Amino acid sequence: MRTERIGGKVRQITLLNLGRHFPIKQEDWPILCNRFAQLLNPQAVILPLECSESIERTAQRYHAHLVGGSSLMARSTSLPR
Repeated sequence: MRTERIGGKVRQITLLNLGRHFPIKQEDWPILCNRFAQLLNPQAVILPLECSESIERTAQRYHAHLVGGSSLMARSTSLPR
């Protein structure tokens, strides 16, 4: 989510929607979030994060969409396997 003030009102804008059928197991979400944070702020990385190939691909894909300036409304059919 990103917060913007438009016309004196605060609005939240969805930047990334993981969808209902998100392929990463819930117990792996913290690893995905940490890896995604590392990609967004590479200067802060002290130790590399160990994660599975599927988590790395997912984090890289979402990072590319956010850095590219487009919002991503993910669907289970378009997610990497």
